[in-house]
Amino acid sequence: MRLVMPPTLFFILQLPFTNLAHALFPASVANGLICGAFTAYICYDCFHYLCDPHPAPSYRWDVS
Repeated sequence: MRLVMPPTLFFILQLPFTNLAHALFPASVANGLICGAFTAYICYDCFHYLCDPHPAPSYRWDVS
């Protein structure tokens, strides 16, 4: 029933990778890698949501 990873779990999982990126690369490169990884995750999640079958909505929009 969840669309994305819970924020608390995401924070716990991203923290070591963010620290590793900052330990290995200059700040500008590390920030670019982190931003790219976050963007890739969001794109993956949106694509995964679009590819999964979903039941038709049970409500009807009546604009009349």
